Amino acid sequence: MNKRQILKKINTLSNIFISILSIFPMFIKKNLFSFGNYLPGIVGVYWRYITFKSISKDSGVNIYIAKNVYLKNIENIIIGSNVSIHEMCYLDGYGGITISDNVSIAHSSSLISFDHTYQDINTPIKYNPSIKKEITIDTDVWIGAGVRILGDVTIGTRVIIAAGSVVTKNTEAHSIYGGIPAKKIKNMEMQ
Repeated sequence: MNKRQILKKINTLSNIFISILSIFPMFIKKNLFSFGNYLPGIVGVYWRYITFKSISKDSGVNIYIAKNVYLKNIENIIIGSNVSIHEMCYLDGYGGITISDNVSIAHSSSLISFDHTYQDINTPIKYNPSIKKEITIDTDVWIGAGVRILGDVTIGTRVIIAAGSVVTKNTEAHSIYGGIPAKKIKNMEMQ
């Protein structure tokens, strides 16, 4: 059996599991996703993949979600194909997160798709309403370790975000960004 035949069988099996999971209530599916942190190796990777697909707004294939990745409001997250999210990342999809194809998010990065308000002075800031702010990451993006991406941001196509950066504004395509707040460092050479 060649790789293509093996992947076709795995895809068929995945679709069966995802169909079964679709009958469960959301809170059970989310707990099943979290349970994937306790499963070792390829079994855990596969478990997180199929449970994510059963919860998310939309998703592609070949999605790697490492152990100890924390996803909140998964139902508002869209992930394309060939995406890897590495250990200790935190994604909160409250305001919506869209990650396109061929994206790698290095360990300990955060994507926060909302912001707190503070205008009601009679209410502690932490209890003021939150504002939804969508995050969009276009294709072919590399997000370095420990990056923070805040809401209302679009990362352009073929962009590198340097480790430790805080992204608060949209980025131009084919560029490298870094710093706090992230600023354009240089254009990538087009070949």
